[in-house]
Amino acid sequence: MRGSPLLRTFLLLLVLIGTGLWIVRVTRARDLTPPTSAPTEETGSATDARTIPYRLTLSAPAEFVEIGTLDSAATSSALRGELEVSSDAPVLTLIVRWRDAAETNVHRFARLTLEIPGRDTIEHVFDAAGDIDDVWELPPPDSEP
Repeated sequence: MRGSPLLRTFLLLLVLIGTGLWIVRVTRARDLTPPTSAPTEETGSATDARTIPYRLTLSAPAEFVEIGTLDSAATSSALRGELEVSSDAPVLTLIVRWRDAAETNVHRFARLTLEIPGRDTIEHVFDAAGDIDDVWELPPPDSEP
């Protein structure tokens, strides 16, 4: 290769520093504080609470099923019911322990159907090789015209 080894080393060092700064900028923690218009304790978050009917379809018999939200920690062992959520984009949790635990690494699924009033029906499939222990954030509602 032609050129001074010192110059090549200096240019390589500049490229590495630039790449490192770019990686730090891309991966830095972002400020995720809620907007100032978020409900306060005076208005109460109970006014924002609503119930969402759900239906859970399992690919095999389950020994234990727990579905809930991170906000309210509501759980239910039924495959149908209502979840109480307190925000427009709640985070749902699902835990399924299959009845036949002898079969390990068997691919199974659980399909969650949500019928949110005023929105289209939403379906999400949780799948895993074995028991399911997953978290899912609902997509935000479409912007209204």
